[in-house]
Amino acid sequence: MPDITIKIGAAAEAAEAEAAEKKVQTSIVLNARKTLEGNVVIFDHDMLDIVIIPNKNKILAFPKTVMGDHVYNAQDRLFDFMNKRGAIKLGSIQGGNIYGSIEAEYPDAASEGVDPVQVVLLTISKFLDLERPYFGEVEDHLDDFKDYLTDPEEEESTELGEVPHGETKGSLRPGWIRTPYAHTRMYRA
Repeated sequence: MPDITIKIGAAAEAAEAEAAEKKVQTSIVLNARKTLEGNVVIFDHDMLDIVIIPNKNKILAFPKTVMGDHVYNAQDRLFDFMNKRGAIKLGSIQGGNIYGSIEAEYPDAASEGVDPVQVVLLTISKFLDLERPYFGEVEDHLDDFKDYLTDPEEEESTELGEVPHGETKGSLRPGWIRTPYAHTRMYRA
C-alpha cells in the first residue's frame, strides 16, 4: 500500500509552493509529431528524423533522404552525445530494421518523478541546438562550388578568343594509331 503524506497549514502551503516551482524546470521547442502508437517523431535535424518509441524504450534515428557517410556521422554524433549525458544504454546502440537507421535503448528512470521520455526529449533538443549552426553549411558550400564553376570571377576565366591555338595540343597527336597494340611499335629500338 502506498504511503500517504498529509500536510496541514503552513507546511501544506510550503509543499504546494515547492511543487509549483518543480513543475516547469525548462521548456523546449521542437518540430515534432506524435503518432497513433504514441511515438514522438522529431523533424528538426537537416539529415535525420529521430523517433522516440516510449513503449519499447527506444530511440531510432534514420536518414531523411539519402544514406551516406554524412548521415551516419550525424547519427553517431547523436548517440555519442546522448551516451555522454547518460540518456541511453551504451551497449544497446545498433542498426535498426529500417535501411540506414540506428537505434538505441534508454533506461527507465531510477528516481521517482523523473519521466525518461522528457529527459530524452531534452537531451535531443540540446543536441539539435549544437548541430543547428552546421545545418546549412553543406548546402552553402555546394552552392558556392556551383557558382564557382558556372559563373567564375574575371581573373579565373578567359574568353574563347583569348586562348592561343597551336597545331598540336593535348595528348592526341594527329596521325597516331589509337589501338591497344599500336603503341608497342613505339618502344622498338
